[in-house]
Amino acid sequence: MKRFITSFLACEDGAVTVDWIILTTGVVSLAVASAAIVLNGTQDVSQTLNEGLIDIEVRASGDDGAGTTSSPGL
Repeated sequence: MKRFITSFLACEDGAVTVDWIILTTGVVSLAVASAAIVLNGTQDVSQTLNEGLIDIEVRASGDDGAGTTSSPGL
């Protein structure tokens, strides 16, 4: 029985698999956290851009704002 316990404690089979699982979990967790941060940042920027674009008044080409339009070259 003592030989079995000593052999069991010395055996490293499967240790590499556990290391890879832990390493992969850490990498995936960092990727998800980074994606969440980038997503929130882009939503804030797009909301600000949308609000700025809504406030812009679009006028026809050649409109001087006084209600008259001039046609260049005519």
